[in-house]
Formats: sequence, C-alpha cells, structure tokens
Amino acid sequence: MPTYRFRCAECSEEFERFLSITAPDPESCPLCGAEGSIKRLPAAGSGLIFKGGGFYITDNRPESYKEAAQAENKGDTDKGSASEACESCPAAESCAERD
Repeated sequence: MPTYRFRCAECSEEFERFLSITAPDPESCPLCGAEGSIKRLPAAGSGLIFKGGGFYITDNRPESYKEAAQAENKGDTDKGSASEACESCPAAESCAERD
C-alpha cells in the first residue's frame, strides 16, 4: 500500500496515511478535526532500495578497474596460439586442444 501525504487547509497540518489505491482520502484533519479541508499533496516518488545479492558484481565499477581489466585481456591475446603453449605441456601428444 502506498503512503500518501495530506495537508489540512484550516490549520496547515501535514500528515501521512497508508492507504490502498482505491481508498478515499481522509475526510477530517487529525489535529483540528476540520471536515472537508484535506488536500492530497503531490508525491515525491519512492526511493529505490537495493537489498539482497541479485546484482551484477560488475555494475558501477570504477574506471581504474575497467582499464586494468582491458589491459589484462589485451595481454592474454598477445601470448600466442594454443599450439605454441602446448609445446611445453607434458600431455601435448594426446591433447585435443592442440589441433
């Protein structure tokens, strides 16, 4: 249920109520009791709250991290082909990656 803010036109009291969307606005002020002087205030919107672990770990990374990751990935491509790396491997003769 959303929280709505109201203001009394008689005493200028502001108050909040938890109301369902289909519920009518309050008819009287809780402070002065004036009937029919209640106006709903414009909503400021709700805040966004992140709870839990369902977010990508790479979200909002600093630029320094992104630059380091790019440099690391660039270094991996400069190492050569898989067959060159396999020459020093003891299981090179039976390895399926060599071909």
